[in-house]
Amino acid sequence: MIVNGLAFVGVIVSLLLLRAQGLTARDATLAVAYQNMAAQMADVARFFVDNPDLRPYFFGSKALPASRDEHNRVLAVAEMYVNFMDNVLTQSPVLRRAGIAADWEAYFLDVYRTSPVIREFWSEHGSAWYAHSPLASLYTPTRLGP
Repeated sequence: MIVNGLAFVGVIVSLLLLRAQGLTARDATLAVAYQNMAAQMADVARFFVDNPDLRPYFFGSKALPASRDEHNRVLAVAEMYVNFMDNVLTQSPVLRRAGIAADWEAYFLDVYRTSPVIREFWSEHGSAWYAHSPLASLYTPTRLGP
């Protein structure tokens, strides 16, 4: 009987240690996911610092350029930016921090509203290329408003 009791205590202690190890691993994974998102945002910010001529197309409501080469260049950056948005919104629910996904969604909605190039890119490719992305439910007429 004593042996069974000690074995039971040993199992309980092992399970508690396993749970603690699992929580530590989860916390490390969450930290890495957050660091990845922060690094991606820093890369995007750095890109616009290095290419200030492109920033108004994304954050200043500037119309797309008439020149075909420049138009294509701006659209290529839009694709990069939409991929960044998709990646962030795909990762953000994993972080389990209250409101973080909603904060990113609000930010990306503002980008959509102030960026003719994002709207054009999304209009051309959104439903086909991002059908299962969190962006598909974000960029709906209901969410975008008038």
